[in-house]
Amino acid sequence: MSSELGNTRAVGGRSGEVADAPVALGHTGAIVVLVAVPLLLGFDVAGVNVGLPEVQRDLRMSSGDLDTLYSAYRICFGALPVLAGALGLAFGRRLVLRLGLLVFGLGAVLAATAGSALVLIGARATQGAGAALATAGGLALIDTSFRRGRERNRALVAYFAVAAGAAAVALFLSANLVELGDWKWPLYADALVAGALLLGTGALAESTGRSRAGLGRAVLYATGLVLLTRASALLSQVHWQPAVVIAVTAALSTVPMLAARLGAAAWAPPPLARLFHERARLGAYCVVALLAAGFFGLAFPLTIRLQLVDGLSPIATARALLPVALTVLLSALLLPALARRLGLRAVAAGAAALCALGLARLATVGAGASYATDLLPALLLVAFGAGVVALPVAFADGGSGARPTGLNSSRQLGQAIGVTMASGLFVYAQTHAAVRPPSGGALSAQAMVVARVAAALRPVQLDFWLVAALAAAAALIALCTLPGPTAPVTE
Repeated sequence: MSSELGNTRAVGGRSGEVADAPVALGHTGAIVVLVAVPLLLGFDVAGVNVGLPEVQRDLRMSSGDLDTLYSAYRICFGALPVLAGALGLAFGRRLVLRLGLLVFGLGAVLAATAGSALVLIGARATQGAGAALATAGGLALIDTSFRRGRERNRALVAYFAVAAGAAAVALFLSANLVELGDWKWPLYADALVAGALLLGTGALAESTGRSRAGLGRAVLYATGLVLLTRASALLSQVHWQPAVVIAVTAALSTVPMLAARLGAAAWAPPPLARLFHERARLGAYCVVALLAAGFFGLAFPLTIRLQLVDGLSPIATARALLPVALTVLLSALLLPALARRLGLRAVAAGAAALCALGLARLATVGAGASYATDLLPALLLVAFGAGVVALPVAFADGGSGARPTGLNSSRQLGQAIGVTMASGLFVYAQTHAAVRPPSGGALSAQAMVVARVAAALRPVQLDFWLVAALAAAAALIALCTLPGPTAPVTE
């Protein structure tokens, strides 16, 4: 928010912004309550990821059902944060946070007790909506409850560092719950933790200002984002060659950058001219969205690869991904210092390029490859590059003009688009890619295993190429739009 904080808040200088009272807790206590929200959501996503094979078996779900299940949560989570922010402005941020936790917890109970694929998909969509409300409410409370500068930056760094490192803890906890019980246990844990956090929000003071001016626009915006996310899923399912889908996706990803460049022309209409003048802000949002799409779009094919192709159990999958989660956390801690020294453009473009290189390497690794020498180095490159999505303070201080709340919305939208495109392309490729059996008549047992592995691996590799294209587009946009090391540092 643009208004300064004090003991009380006045209406902010920007239209539609309303000031808020500080939280009732001390700053440390407030951060502890608020950063628990991304930790809960990271646990939820990890629990579903490691439990996918059991979910498919117990509810007899097809690959298409898994695609819908996986994307239902992300579509709601990615498309609704702007609407959630407007609801917080109209009715109170703490109320929106509480409503999000309540909806999320009820959705978790519904998912854990689901007896059919349709009910489970609906429950996951409900959880996604609750997660969008909770993240928007929690992040807005940080944005409006701490003074601009070091105080707020410290709170934001803590929030996003937990969000980046949550997977490390969440993977092990959820994998152990799945191993001890079944895929429903992490969902019951979600409900319990959401209930505890709901009680904890009583220590937070409600925001004082109210404005419903932007509520209608937020509804239209959220509707458009839902349609955009669904369109990204449909793009990967049409009867095109997967290589064409990847090429079209990479080309479309550069459209905002090209539009901003055209705005520099003397004949440019006002909307394009504005894009040119705000190209750094637009570039920051696009880079975060595309890298989030690439990194989180990796989760679906990577889970399929490790469990169905490489034959790892849920707990072994968690162990395999632990270095990845820790590297994302390390990257989130190191990249801000690098951005201050080298400039935002160089760091964001370099990180995105590393991410693209790692994803391209994953696309070329065949079945039976060594985890330590083939998979892990590529995964660590991806993880280090993906740390950019957890750097809202670095983007704001690097002269881009982007705001943490907008960057968070871009991250969530990118996650939704990446996941829906990757899972949709996987299902399409798995359905249409024919695996030719060896010549010589009937298949032996070993040949059948090889054929099944090949049938699962080919769509996984196509997914890796898709998300690599998204990361490469992020690197190009960063080079062309983000400010260099001489940009002024903003408060």
